[in-house]
Amino acid sequence: MAADQLEAHGDLAPGRNPCVPYRGELEEAVSVAGPAFEAERMSLPSLLMIAGELDQELRTNYPQEVLTRQFREQLVTIGAESKPALPF
Repeated sequence: MAADQLEAHGDLAPGRNPCVPYRGELEEAVSVAGPAFEAERMSLPSLLMIAGELDQELRTNYPQEVLTRQFREQLVTIGAESKPALPF
């Protein structure tokens, strides 16, 4: 569906870049991803990879948002905690 058709259907605000998510999408992405940091993890590398991709999107599209910074801080903390201690 072309952008002008999306505008006609109300799915796209006039002049809105379809590649940049709405603010509500930022809140939804963080609320969906957040519990993954709290859950028992079977594959931490996979979580860090996917969360890293989301972090990049958030920082690209919402660089000044508090939620973006908070998500990044969670990701950095989880990443730091996942590094194994050296045996010596």
